[in-house]
Amino acid sequence: MEISSTYRQRITALQLAFNTEQNEGKTLVLVEGEDDARLYRKFFTSEGVKIDFMNGKNNVEKALRDIDFVHAIGVCDADFIHLEQRNSPLPHLFLTDVHDIELLIAFNDSSFRNVFCEYFWQKTDSEMFDIRYKTLRAITFLGYIRWYNEQNNLSLSFDHIDLRQLFHHQRYEIPRDSLLEKIMQQSPNAAPTELSDLLIAIYQIIDPEHDLWQLCNGHDFMKILASCISKEVAKKAITDQTLSRHFRTAYHFSDFQTTRLYQQLCEWSTTHHLHLFPQ
Repeated sequence: MEISSTYRQRITALQLAFNTEQNEGKTLVLVEGEDDARLYRKFFTSEGVKIDFMNGKNNVEKALRDIDFVHAIGVCDADFIHLEQRNSPLPHLFLTDVHDIELLIAFNDSSFRNVFCEYFWQKTDSEMFDIRYKTLRAITFLGYIRWYNEQNNLSLSFDHIDLRQLFHHQRYEIPRDSLLEKIMQQSPNAAPTELSDLLIAIYQIIDPEHDLWQLCNGHDFMKILASCISKEVAKKAITDQTLSRHFRTAYHFSDFQTTRLYQQLCEWSTTHHLHLFPQ
């Protein structure tokens, strides 16, 4: 009830906001969280857009179905939708090119290089991008656990898993058995499953042809990368939140313009004769 009440309050607040002269004629852009709003606010023009967050993709999708008082679109993480070769559930819900916004930024060579030069300025570009690939590889099995969990509604909990503690720096990997065991231990509401059976089931969905940028989770990526930086060069520990903020700062409108997401938004704005981006 509390979540439902909060949702209704946000919809009411948006409706009131669009009854003001300040927002007349603007497009409402809904995103998942406050960090997303901070990033996308850099790209959309305030003259034609009001941006707000809804605390989760499900709420964004529900809001787009409920809102009828203004032109509204959503911009959300794709999660596993591209991996599963599915389309967005709504024509006006737009998705990141890769799994999520954190990986969309890390996928961009320019922004990744700009951030990494702050920490690994002595490394060559190829060495920097090799660390990026190794970080993806390190969280691949975790990506498969997350995907299998979503496909089968197992209710596994990932909220309190300390990846820094599990991550083996020298081998640059997370031991699979230990990872899954820790997740199961911290998932009291999960469907009863034997560790060995779950391991076998997850191994069965592993495919070397899968695109890791569609499989892996950006928050996991930032945690491992922050751990790597803290171990090798930082005088004190760098948190994944701090690192994510550095990446958002390094990601510019010109970078965003190279994405399929930007092109789709431009096509939508042209079709509807609406103004989304700075001229």
